[in-house]
Amino acid sequence: MNIVIIATSCYRKTGGVAHATWQLAQEFVRKGHKVNIVTLMDSRDKYEPPQSDISVHQIYINNFSIRDLKGEDIRTSPLKRLLLVPKTLKYLFEVVRTVCIINPDIVHTNGVSDASSALLIKIISHIPYTVTIHNDPNGKDTNLMGIKFTARISRKYW
Repeated sequence: MNIVIIATSCYRKTGGVAHATWQLAQEFVRKGHKVNIVTLMDSRDKYEPPQSDISVHQIYINNFSIRDLKGEDIRTSPLKRLLLVPKTLKYLFEVVRTVCIINPDIVHTNGVSDASSALLIKIISHIPYTVTIHNDPNGKDTNLMGIKFTARISRKYW
């Protein structure tokens, strides 16, 4: 089976979702599947994927981070969050374009934020998808733009 995993965080960071994504991809490969990871890379990232049988497609978006160039959290400023909208849309469309080119049997995402890409891919190309939500069951987590409703939505369907 040809599997695409969409993950804004993957091998390059030390967070739980990043680690889970990489481990899941490695397990799929061990079971004989072909795995592609489509992931976000900020222009400030200096990470290279480890050697493996996993194909990693890096989508570069300049200065797309929860921290601005001064290191301050952008989620504290509505204006700074608004400036992320065009970058978010660019990332969304690049993910959809990349996945449609790969043409997998199934798409897997590791969060609500990436689920919108998977839904759009399903609408356009009829490729099924699954979503694994890594979230705080108490609804304290937020997405990249600091929006708390994603936690409430995921808790409702948990």
